[in-house]
This record gives sequence, structure tokens and C-alpha cells, in this order.
Amino acid sequence: MIDAAPVATPTPTETRPIALEDLAIGPDGMNDLVLGQPVDDDAELGLIHLDAAACTDAETGFDAGIEVGDPLAALWIANDMYRDASDTAYFGVNVQPGGVVTRIDLFTYLIPTTKGVRIGDPDTVVFAAYPDATVITGDLTDLVVVEGDYGKLQLEIARENGLFDTPYWSPGETDTVRYINASYGSDTFTVVASGNIAGVCPF
Repeated sequence: MIDAAPVATPTPTETRPIALEDLAIGPDGMNDLVLGQPVDDDAELGLIHLDAAACTDAETGFDAGIEVGDPLAALWIANDMYRDASDTAYFGVNVQPGGVVTRIDLFTYLIPTTKGVRIGDPDTVVFAAYPDATVITGDLTDLVVVEGDYGKLQLEIARENGLFDTPYWSPGETDTVRYINASYGSDTFTVVASGNIAGVCPF
């Protein structure tokens, strides 16, 4: 189990629920979601809530034998106002048993970093915003890592670094931000081609 980070104060907000356009992710979390700290289970005024049936067979369509009450049945999910018309969440969150937030993934360009970088932005925007960030070169992406007080922000930039003989990325994707996440208590990691996504059923 990951120990909780030192107590931090979320960014003050004037109204709740927080408007989508007021959300921004940084190395230590996103608004009220502070990495390493407990989260409020509030389906009305918070950002996320614990859905006791999210990963049941009835919801997923799988035949895994999972019903309400099963240890794998519940999942922390984004509240309704942070989902699109097809009910797809704008972000995903990993929450440790006990309620501690350990990771936040963005799934949309609508939510920027606290420095204004969004999914789809060119790498020049990233390096202008984070000139002192660490860059880790991988096969398909460069991972730009920004350290916080106890968490870290990761921005994955699409690259053609020679892994394949033909291009992996579609035209217009190379040299742009494809993934943004913030995490606590883990090493650096890539998301591309991994299936390693926050806020999804663990199977």
C-alpha cells in the first residue's frame, strides 16, 4: 500500500461543482483531486464518485461473473458533468483502497495543464511551458516529466524513433502531445500501446 503524501490544500474554488473549463492538471493533481490524499465520494458536487456497479457484468457486457458486492465490481468514475454526450469520461482516476488518489489521466483536449498545455498541442508548446522538464526518449514517444512536491506530471509526445519501418503515427500526430497524466508513488511510465489507462475496470 502506498503511504499518503504530506497533507496538501487543494486549489481554492469559488463554486462547486467545479466547471469543466476551470479544471487544470499539474504535477500534484487536478483541482480537488490531490495526489496522495483522500478524495471525497461526492456524485453531486465533487469530481468523482465510487460507483458500486461500474465493473459488473451488467455494466460491462462481459461474462466474468462479477456482481455488485464483488471486490472488482466498484470503480471510481468521473461525475456526469465531466462526461460527454456518449457518457465517455473526460478523465480517469486511480484511487487506492482507502480513498487515496494515485493517478489522473486526461482523455480530452478540453482540460489543460496548469501551464496551458493540451492534448494535441505541438512539442514546441510543451517545451515553452516546461523548459526544465526531464525528457525520456522511448520507441514511440518522448516522455516529458515535470516533478511536483510529491507527484509528477507526464506528457507523452508522439515520435517516430525508428521502432518500425513504416510510420506508427497518423499524419499530424507526430511531434504532438498524445497523453497527459499525473501520478504519485510510481516510476515514470508510458501509456502509448500499453493499455495502461487510469480509471478503467481492472480486467
